[in-house]
Amino acid sequence: MIYRNYDNMPVLLTGGIMDTIKFTNFSLFIKEDFNFRALAINDLTDIMLQGNITFEDGENLYYLNIELIDNKYLWLCARYGNPSPCPKEIYDKNIKDFDTNKRTENQVEMRNQLFALYDFDKSLLFCNNSRKTSFLEKYFRKLLDNDVIIKTVFVDIETFRDKIKEIRSIKFKSLSNIFTQNGILNKAFKDVLGDNDVNFELTLNYNFPSFVDKIDLFRRLKNIVASRQAENLILIGIDDNDFEQVYNTGSFSKKIEIFYEPNEEGLKDEKYILKELLEKVANV
Repeated sequence: MIYRNYDNMPVLLTGGIMDTIKFTNFSLFIKEDFNFRALAINDLTDIMLQGNITFEDGENLYYLNIELIDNKYLWLCARYGNPSPCPKEIYDKNIKDFDTNKRTENQVEMRNQLFALYDFDKSLLFCNNSRKTSFLEKYFRKLLDNDVIIKTVFVDIETFRDKIKEIRSIKFKSLSNIFTQNGILNKAFKDVLGDNDVNFELTLNYNFPSFVDKIDLFRRLKNIVASRQAENLILIGIDDNDFEQVYNTGSFSKKIEIFYEPNEEGLKDEKYILKELLEKVANV
């Protein structure tokens, strides 16, 4: 049981302050032919997902579990640590002196935790440690037997626009006024879909005829979001290096922060973190 104090910080009824864990958004790309695209659920069709896997990366040893949830999310959690250094003596506060360290060089105190959740619908990877993306790349390369790249998500549409040469997909949730007679989309859509809010997706291979056309398209897309004619805009494009790039308005509209109570070992409850993260990701 918790309550919030005047600083809006969760506080345990026992008097202790709860800890927080924050998640950052990334794009996860897999190689296909000569291009890179967002990871899809079909990429895991022939992959055997197993728990309790040991994976070494540099000096760190990882003990991880990975699973598919509802064919919508890919969940990875890991504990990790470094077996070195392993001092021969440790200080014992009870005897107030040094004592022999019984831990061997092959044993690891895995005090660190890593959590990562990939949302196939949003094409987003949520991770609690941005410094571990290189490890995740190495692990996913081995798991998928393919080249994998993890990149930060574009924060503004202009940066995304200048980066890409071609549009591959446009997705957004359209609000009813986008289908009105004065709306951006044709009246024919209104005749078919009525006045309900709908999820709209357009898949295409569109090379911009000119820079002016490119500016105009992104101006229109930005306007329909700003005017509340649509929300949750997701754009997928190809850059000059033939890498797939993703722009997602929902990916940075909310910062994911989870409050938790560490256990006696100072560790986070993996099931609790997953439950809270799924609830928050669903609302991003």
